[in-house]
Amino acid sequence: MTAPTMGLGRVVSRPLEASCRHRRMYFSSSSIAIALVFFVSVFVEDTSSRHGVEKKIVFLFASLINTSLPCTRFFVSLTSLKILHLGMASKRKQFLFFALHSIFCIFGFMNEQTLSLRLTGLYPPEEARAIVLWVLEERFGLSWADVLCGKVNDLSAEKGIELEKIMRRLEQGEPVQYVLGASVFCGRKFNVDSRVLIPRPETEELVKMVVADVKARETGGGFSMLDIGTGSGCIAVSLKLKVDDAIVEAWDVSSDALQVAKGNAKRLDADVIFHCQDALAPPDDRLKWDYIVSNPPYICEEEAGAMHRNVLEHEPYKALFVSDNTPLLFYEAIAGYAVKALKPQGRVYMEINPRFTDELQVLFSGKGFASVSFFDDQFGKQRFLCAML
Repeated sequence: MTAPTMGLGRVVSRPLEASCRHRRMYFSSSSIAIALVFFVSVFVEDTSSRHGVEKKIVFLFASLINTSLPCTRFFVSLTSLKILHLGMASKRKQFLFFALHSIFCIFGFMNEQTLSLRLTGLYPPEEARAIVLWVLEERFGLSWADVLCGKVNDLSAEKGIELEKIMRRLEQGEPVQYVLGASVFCGRKFNVDSRVLIPRPETEELVKMVVADVKARETGGGFSMLDIGTGSGCIAVSLKLKVDDAIVEAWDVSSDALQVAKGNAKRLDADVIFHCQDALAPPDDRLKWDYIVSNPPYICEEEAGAMHRNVLEHEPYKALFVSDNTPLLFYEAIAGYAVKALKPQGRVYMEINPRFTDELQVLFSGKGFASVSFFDDQFGKQRFLCAML
């Protein structure tokens, strides 16, 4: 999100009376035509035939939305939004919604605050506002300063429709990262969609730990690294970009996820080798890796009730959850593979469920690891494991 910028230039003040005059509705032949079409269409029974006509009208007059004719803005807004809400049960409800929305637009109330209010049933107020500001900047190029200056109201009719579609998806609980198709991880933008998990800040800490470990080692570079369960590729790509001379490979059992990961690696110019590989049935590798890194599924199904609906209803279930009966399923498999596939002094770094630190200590020690350590995340929870041979 862009920080407020200084030096915006001189702002010409305008007396209140002049400002009010500027808001008056000046009629023109075009705005009257739009008004007639809208009000006639409200009472036409055949909604399917209206759709195409209204859509043509919206884009025909889209160029007028930024003119000084608030009346034109009013009716274009009504007609545009009506297309998106034809499915509403009552024509009276349709008309009321469009009228209120257009009044907001005319008098400058359609800002980040009114948009944020639409999300406060799903998110805390500050988070809702942050989401709206992110959308306005990422999709419409509006900085915080632009938003404060009221430029949300200057969006064209076409962009207004796009913003409304985005808001409706957000109101349904869809994560903003999926709506925008991108998430920021370790300072870089990764493309994401419902085929992969959204990268978390905690996982950034895991990457930083591995990078710090590499830099602290006295031996030369050229370390070999494996990311198991790569998803969007955020771990593997970030490691390669931060440790340029490393040889990085990434596995995932999902071919769909690998498509996303490969796209991110190519776009960010990261030379990562990808393989479709099930972590529960790994190959019989020997002395191949200096580092094995993984953020496997570790949330028990019984914990789902405490999670936000935007996670449960939209993110890939298999990438998040394990059975309550086998909470350490992936750790067992990865530890068994790592003890053979790691080189001497090799390390395993993993994100974990804080509930099972004792069991993980026993598991990795029992597999033959000489040292098993746990580290807290930024919220004070034991979130990371480092096991060394």
